[in-house]
Amino acid sequence: MGEALPRGSFQKLELNAGGLRTAFSSLSSSLTTLRTGKELKLRANVEIRKDQGKDDEAGFVSSATSWLIYNSTGLPASEVDKYKYVLTKRDLVKTCFDAAHTGLAFFRHPFAQGVERFVYRCAEVFIPEDKLNEWYAGQARGATMRAFRGAYRLVAKEAKHTENLGRRFQAEMARIQAEAGEIARTFNRRVAGPPSMQLLFLEVSVYHCYDESYPNNEAWVLVEQELEGKFRKWNNNNGNVYTLPLAAEPPASARAGQSSVLGAICEEEEEDDNEDEDDEATIDVNLVLNELPQCFSHFSYEHTQGRTLVCDLQGVWNASDGFVLTDPVLHHISKKGSRRHKNGGTDKGAQGVLSFFKTHTCGQLCRQLGLKAPDLADLAKAANEEARLCLICLDRPRATRFGPCRHASCCEECASRLVASRERCPICRAPITDVIERGVQVAMQPTLVS
Repeated sequence: MGEALPRGSFQKLELNAGGLRTAFSSLSSSLTTLRTGKELKLRANVEIRKDQGKDDEAGFVSSATSWLIYNSTGLPASEVDKYKYVLTKRDLVKTCFDAAHTGLAFFRHPFAQGVERFVYRCAEVFIPEDKLNEWYAGQARGATMRAFRGAYRLVAKEAKHTENLGRRFQAEMARIQAEAGEIARTFNRRVAGPPSMQLLFLEVSVYHCYDESYPNNEAWVLVEQELEGKFRKWNNNNGNVYTLPLAAEPPASARAGQSSVLGAICEEEEEDDNEDEDDEATIDVNLVLNELPQCFSHFSYEHTQGRTLVCDLQGVWNASDGFVLTDPVLHHISKKGSRRHKNGGTDKGAQGVLSFFKTHTCGQLCRQLGLKAPDLADLAKAANEEARLCLICLDRPRATRFGPCRHASCCEECASRLVASRERCPICRAPITDVIERGVQVAMQPTLVS
């Protein structure tokens, strides 16, 4: 059980109220820290509404029905800019809106959430030129605002934690999906299969909206097209593999009455789709399609020369488009053992890679591509080294033990800074009185002894 936890370890506690209180305090305060390396503050007053109500009048969105509308042709207080992440520039690059669209709107309340982000209904919008004066006048007097919505249904994803409400976080999320997409394109060329065996990640855009209710008057959201079809998960970022019977998608006419799937983020959630009806005519194809996502994760590790593994593969599949995926996780292994969370809080580094290969079994496609399983002992050694890094800087080995809690969590430099500023222990959040042990031997010992 301890090995299944990020930076996990067992704690030997006395059978009394104080020991139990310490355990529960450590658990509740470290849920975010386990994923991010630091404690983040969850945004307040964000209400999840899975029942989003009825759509607005056909072709419109309205502030009266809880839509936030930002239009780049309006007054300065309603400006919005659109960006794309360009891999060659390693940054967001300003781009134009699609067709005649001039702005963005998203529903005030999210309908889903993941480890790091909330998910909202969204649409690009436009104000016809003959309606601009009416729009300006409405803004000036604080009236109900309406805008024409674009044809494509979109979803917007926004940071859950106050520290991530900015450009940098959304740029990183866009980079992760763009890098996964680039690896997928190489994989598709290697496989050279029919459309049903192609794999791609949705292209995303990042929008910068002027909003006085946000820090620095800036709202940053990542937007992508809404997925249509049955949302599925093939693996997650902790080594779990989901084998699903995938019958061919029904024709468009049969899907017309179905509600489309809003592109939910479910990094740590599991869906039970094993109750789908088996189709004897497609079972062989289903087996191939279950193998392909796992093969892609294996391929990503070998293609990046053991630096990165793409997993948490989720999205939709149909015979015409193949796999259309979103919200991947990239486990990154730094050669220097640092920057464990280069790719966000779901990046588990060497431990994530090790978890995948512990459960992965190479099939026919892996063998056809010449993929070889890595040495699990080497991965375990790298994961063990990462687990002993300082929880604050994630660069240097732990070399101190705090009193009175006896947790070994920091290097010398970070420990000195915490003691001087009277901070709390990063593991249990107990007040730090002093450093009771120093030296490199600390990293080789349990983080808590009784």
